[in-house]
Amino acid sequence: IMDRSLELPVTVISPVANALAHTFEVRIAVGPGATGLKPGMSARVAVPTSRENVVLVPRAAAVLQSGQYAVWVVADGVAHVRQASVGLMDGRNVEIRSGIQANEQVVTSPQGQLREGLGVTVRQPGATPGGTPAGTRRATP
Repeated sequence: IMDRSLELPVTVISPVANALAHTFEVRIAVGPGATGLKPGMSARVAVPTSRENVVLVPRAAAVLQSGQYAVWVVADGVAHVRQASVGLMDGRNVEIRSGIQANEQVVTSPQGQLREGLGVTVRQPGATPGGTPAGTRRATP
């Protein structure tokens, strides 16, 4: 399908490269708009490596629950869980595409002890494990 551009979600990226071809196997989810694609086809791809003005949270704040990411936030001393759509990730931060806003207080630990509506005390970042504000920064994997 030459000269055609498609935006498709990546489902698997092989952690091992083909040393001879200098390639990685990548699998995509093919939807209704991707007619003409066949198994084993190759493609040239553009992979975003950074984005400007995104909501970032510490990696510990994005929790995978039943195959979906969630982020615990604290509003007026009460814990609330929010389903989140994530983007780029690195060893320290996760881009949050939807689910929370910049400057909301997020919980980095201990999420396992939280329940929706539970009263919480927030400790300042760096003092002891606790909450930290989500920020709007540059995301770079």
